[in-house]
Amino acid sequence: IIASVTMPFCGDCSRMRLSPDGHIYTCLFATQGTDLMTPLRAGASDEEIETIIRDTWLNRNDRYSEVRSSIKRPNEKIEMYYIGG
Repeated sequence: IIASVTMPFCGDCSRMRLSPDGHIYTCLFATQGTDLMTPLRAGASDEEIETIIRDTWLNRNDRYSEVRSSIKRPNEKIEMYYIGG
């Protein structure tokens, strides 16, 4: 069971998802992702792709499960089925 509603675990999350359109998401409740398709199609090196992924992960600030009670209206989000949830 993924109990993000009753027991938020954002701080311990270690998952990143890749969507069919080439964006990476650091949260199932994300409203936007990071584009990997464009650099891949432009011929980015493995090191450049690694840097994009690493920077995306290190700069993430996803805390949806921890802050959802303070959100006044729901943000538009990517549907879970779209990113494998």
